[in-house]
Amino acid sequence: MDLVVERNKEFQNQNKQRKLLDSSEVEESEPLLDGTQYRKTNVYPSKRIGKRTSLDNCDEFCFKEFSNSSSPSGKFSNEQTQIEIRRQVNILKELKNSDHIIRFYGVAKEDKKYYLVTEWMEYGNLHEYYTNYRDSINLEIKIKFALDICRGVAYLHGCKILHHDIQSANILVNELRKVKIANFGLSKKFSDITRNITHNLENIRYMAPEKLLLDNNENNNNDNKKKKVPYDPKCEIYR
Repeated sequence: MDLVVERNKEFQNQNKQRKLLDSSEVEESEPLLDGTQYRKTNVYPSKRIGKRTSLDNCDEFCFKEFSNSSSPSGKFSNEQTQIEIRRQVNILKELKNSDHIIRFYGVAKEDKKYYLVTEWMEYGNLHEYYTNYRDSINLEIKIKFALDICRGVAYLHGCKILHHDIQSANILVNELRKVKIANFGLSKKFSDITRNITHNLENIRYMAPEKLLLDNNENNNNDNKKKKVPYDPKCEIYR
């Protein structure tokens, strides 16, 4: 238990000290969507997430505000936001061919704020779904959820992308009760060596046991890291 607490404290310190990625290593993002073309609703699952409908056809979308986009810290915050937007977009635009990954439509700008625009998932995340509909979830539904998650993770690995944060809060449920993987804020490509995998220590209960061990071996390569990843869907299925 002491090791878990120690590693969690280490994550908090690392997160505060995390430096910006080199913007020269990030591709330019696609043209921005016009946020004013989407009507706001009264549905806000969280402070930064809201449901909107298109003024053209009333289709429903999820608008998630980038965490740094409304910060008053000026130029630094804007630069950080731009880098984060480009990094996530570069990953999400490669994941349009799977029905097990949240569908990405683009990035919208409105009133100097930036939003990640994805499909609307009616039942929220898997944790909320289990909490609200526990009595109606039988073994068949659980197996279906587990298979959808595994197929999504397999697709990510086929695209040479590591999610790094598979947990119930990042698995969303749509109106047909189909689950999809979302939240690629900690994701990286296999070839990406600019982000340290050890930064992903926040969600201790979902992590592979070997990631809790203090690893001082600087010679760990990407192949070794990949071998540890398959624990993620197994952990989610167990939960």
